[in-house]
Amino acid sequence: MAAIEESDDDIFDGDESGTLIFSKEVEKAIAEVFPSSDPLDSNDFNAVEYINALFPTEQSVANIDDVMKRMRLKIRRLDDDIRGVVRGQTNVGHDGRQSLEEAQKAIQELFIRIHDIKEKAELSETRVKEITRDIKQLDHAKRNLTSSITTLNHLHFLVGGVHDLSNLIRRRQYSEVANLMQGVVNVLEHFDKYRSISQIRDLANDVARMRDELGTQIMGDFKEAMEAYIKGGKLAPHLGDACNVVQVLEPKLKKELQKWFVSLHLSDYKRQFNEREEIAWLDKIDRRYAWLKRTLINFEEDFSRVFPEDWGMQERVAIEFCEWTRGELSKLMAAKSSNLEVKLLLFAIQKTTGFEKLMATRFAVSIVQQEQEEAEEEERLRREEALRKGPSSSPSTTAAATTATDGSGPPGPVTVGATSAQSAGQGSDPIRERYERYLRQQEEEQQRNATDDAEAQEEPAQPKKKPSIFLGLVSRCFEPHLNVYIESQDRNLAELMDRLADDYRTSGCPTVSIDETGAPSGSTSTVLPSCSDLFIFYKKCLVQCAQLSTGEALVHLSEVFKRYLKEYGNRLLLSNMPKTSTGGGGLTSLLKDSEGVKLSMEEVAQTCCFLSTAEYCLDTTQSLEEKLKEKIEVPLQPKINLGEEQDLFHNIIATCIQLLVQCVESACEPALLAMVKVHWQNIEAVGDQSAYITAIQGHIKQIIPIIRENLASSRKYFNNFCLKLANSLIPRFINTIYKCKPVGTVGAEQLLLDTHSFKTTLLNLPTVNAAVARKAPPSYIKIVTKGMAKAELILKVVMSPHDLVEEFVKSYVKLLDDPDVANFQKVLEMKGLKRGEVHTLLDVFKQQRLTSDGATAAPGQEESGSRIRKLERLIKKNF
Repeated sequence: MAAIEESDDDIFDGDESGTLIFSKEVEKAIAEVFPSSDPLDSNDFNAVEYINALFPTEQSVANIDDVMKRMRLKIRRLDDDIRGVVRGQTNVGHDGRQSLEEAQKAIQELFIRIHDIKEKAELSETRVKEITRDIKQLDHAKRNLTSSITTLNHLHFLVGGVHDLSNLIRRRQYSEVANLMQGVVNVLEHFDKYRSISQIRDLANDVARMRDELGTQIMGDFKEAMEAYIKGGKLAPHLGDACNVVQVLEPKLKKELQKWFVSLHLSDYKRQFNEREEIAWLDKIDRRYAWLKRTLINFEEDFSRVFPEDWGMQERVAIEFCEWTRGELSKLMAAKSSNLEVKLLLFAIQKTTGFEKLMATRFAVSIVQQEQEEAEEEERLRREEALRKGPSSSPSTTAAATTATDGSGPPGPVTVGATSAQSAGQGSDPIRERYERYLRQQEEEQQRNATDDAEAQEEPAQPKKKPSIFLGLVSRCFEPHLNVYIESQDRNLAELMDRLADDYRTSGCPTVSIDETGAPSGSTSTVLPSCSDLFIFYKKCLVQCAQLSTGEALVHLSEVFKRYLKEYGNRLLLSNMPKTSTGGGGLTSLLKDSEGVKLSMEEVAQTCCFLSTAEYCLDTTQSLEEKLKEKIEVPLQPKINLGEEQDLFHNIIATCIQLLVQCVESACEPALLAMVKVHWQNIEAVGDQSAYITAIQGHIKQIIPIIRENLASSRKYFNNFCLKLANSLIPRFINTIYKCKPVGTVGAEQLLLDTHSFKTTLLNLPTVNAAVARKAPPSYIKIVTKGMAKAELILKVVMSPHDLVEEFVKSYVKLLDDPDVANFQKVLEMKGLKRGEVHTLLDVFKQQRLTSDGATAAPGQEESGSRIRKLERLIKKNF
């Protein structure tokens, strides 16, 4: 098959840049309007592919004449279609003008018709008004007549209701009085605008008088009924209807009745538990709560049908009981503070908190709390309304708004009828100033809360349920006396600390020992059990104190906790450190020790035990601080700070690590001394590693597994110990190398072999003799590799020839990059050079160092000068 390639000459002439290209949206629209399967109409038409499709083989080229004929025929048809379209467009302008003229004529005819319709509509409206003029007058008359009839009916009902009310009140038929009184009050509101009429005014006065008489009468009925009830009689059946009547009367009458009844109901309790009675003391506090429980049961049986449920009389009795009890207990405890013992106090608090929880469950839906919230909401709305309206602008017609003495509330009610002179005499300007000051305070408060409001609007508001009004209602009286509890816990902790110290002297530290096979044996935990005992006691104290109070008592308890944390760290940990030349005096004294620390394996395990214990105490102290801040009230959270105690345990951990490091150093010190005593210039052949390296490895294999197994629960501090040990051993090993002199070439090779063995020992130090091989931390490997590389380079310099002085010095500078002349002189002493050679090498070294210092100082000086110039320009710009 011979297809035509793209490189062949184009069949059709034409410039591709003149091709009209439509967007994809236009091409898609054209395809929808004029669908076509012809390849020539395709948007991605490819001429080469189209020709290859027409002539797929060489034999098909013979039909090229027929194909050309079809193409020419198609082109002629397209030309004819184009000419027809072009010719058709010549008549479009004429047709458009003709259509426009016809549209204009149609619009004129439509305008005339609309004008005629409008005139006819206005004429029709005039005729309709003439027809309905009398009907409107009749509608007004009907409306006035209906209003008059309604008013007369209300008046009739009002007159009759006042008369009936008088009779019903006299006969104490409260069930009918309640409904009738409500109706009379509602009807009387319709006559507010007719109060100027004497008859209406008299009726209103009669209603007001009857309401007052009714309130007095109901209070008298309740008092008579309660006197009879106390003497053993039964309650009058009409008291329940009387409560319904009270609902209709003034709210203050309802509050007065509730207050009187609650006071009467608790009179027997106040008499029995008077402060002079023996039963009033804390040891019999449960009898108080038992009295209220019996009273509420009797109330449910006798008064549930008297008082409406929404009055919440049982809850009011319980609240008044709690408030009076709190006051009496406060006075009793203040008078008998010397007789207040911790057991008695805890007993009273336990009984009180249990009673409060019972009341909170019994009155889960608090009616009193709802009333308080509604009152707060009304007060808030009233203040917002006062802010919105602002102060009065006409002092001649209204007196200045009165505010509270402290200026904390919005203006009070306005007194009508004051003259301008009176307003000026009463000092309206100071009142206005107080009002404006109040407005400014409100604006500042709104600005402070703007951010909080914006955050609250971002998330859907979740109504937070307020705690029950009963929680803490009585138990608050115990808070001033919780020092008795704190002092008791202080004594208990002192006894506990003595017992923990005695236990340690008896049992010692739990340790992990290593048997002959290298496997761990003994205890699986290396933490002193005394620390867990201490924090368990702390936890119990914290839970118990949080139940008693979340205020200052927790702050005092935290101070007690802090004192005994310090005592535990100093008395049980620091003072029992292994007896060394430092005497366990802490990290500072350990750093000053120059003789080394020698510990037995038991003392090493004991030090690890103290480290693990300090770590446990540190972590638990942090959790204790968080828990204290969680329990205590938010304003008191800054007073909770256990930072000093955490620092103490940090120092104990650092002391233990330093003690272990110095112990390993002391074990390796004899081997390093033996390394110096070797005659390195007499060694004639390089053999296996030296005996001192074998001794160091033996000490490390003996001590490190003990430390690792005893710090298995403190892995991060074991890694820290390894880092500190490497940072201490490597410089000491390098200093020991400097002391080996003179060293021959073979001796340097032997030292290099020993250095490599020592490096391998350090790299394997964290996992030496471990049952499970773990990879050492990358930071540790980096420190060992970098530190031991310097020792290897020192030995390579020692092995290099010194015949070419400058080359030797350059080699030293390149390998070690150490500008210290003393170290360079140590290397020369290791080579055993003569004094003249040493002086020559030192002179060349000093000269090269001065040259290199000058080359590096010039850019620094230039950079310093540029910084000074920038600073001068900045100063000039500012001034």
